[in-house]
Amino acid sequence: DSEGAKRFAQPLQQTSTMRAFLHDLGRTRVLPGANVPYLSSQCGNLDTELGALTCDIDEPEWAAAVLGSAPGQLLPRPDARNIWIGDARSVTSFHSDPYENIYAVVTGSKVFHLLPLTDRHRLHYTSCVSARWTMADANADPANAELALVDESPRAELRWAQADVKGAARGLWPRLSTPEASGGAHAPLVVTVHAGDALYLPAQWYHSVYQDEGGEGRVTAINFWYDMEWGVQQAMGRFVDEVWDAHVAGMIEKKC
Repeated sequence: DSEGAKRFAQPLQQTSTMRAFLHDLGRTRVLPGANVPYLSSQCGNLDTELGALTCDIDEPEWAAAVLGSAPGQLLPRPDARNIWIGDARSVTSFHSDPYENIYAVVTGSKVFHLLPLTDRHRLHYTSCVSARWTMADANADPANAELALVDESPRAELRWAQADVKGAARGLWPRLSTPEASGGAHAPLVVTVHAGDALYLPAQWYHSVYQDEGGEGRVTAINFWYDMEWGVQQAMGRFVDEVWDAHVAGMIEKKC
């Protein structure tokens, strides 16, 4: 904008039947400049919107046992169960979630780039104004409708990780791509999750996700979010964040 503020663009949200969504997912791949549909409401949609599928999905009993509380207490149930459907055009930028996450792929494959919560400073976070894509014409075809980016009201700012894997490969984000710029830190851990596989993603770990539909035409995944234990792990992450912020602000001198 005129003040030079960056925008964090949240997606256009729409309600659709599954048949219409899958049709749009296929046809937009051959429409030049088409909008990209992605089923990713992240609000426990498997139970709230797609309950008919739940009879075909078993909760991972081993996950409940491993992520449970003290001995003798009831095994936890997932806080949310989500289904995700899209294709290679949808990419998830680096972020973290306050949940223990079991992520299972049903069709296609997903590639996770992972960093522990102590590596937040490597992701080149910046402040952004929260905004959302909206359709300029509410009656237009969502597949190729003209979209307008509108700031949230009231105006709100959030922190967003600018660093991305492909940009880092071109040297754009040195703290992510160059060991010398990140104190000799390791490269992100890369894990490919194929159909039939499940990934345990620890709470608050940073992850960026790419996907490949392969011959299936779509990538389908289901995840289970379990409540995390708030303790020393969170405290360590906040400590590292504050030390890095102090360094950036010039409050900490580097001494040889």
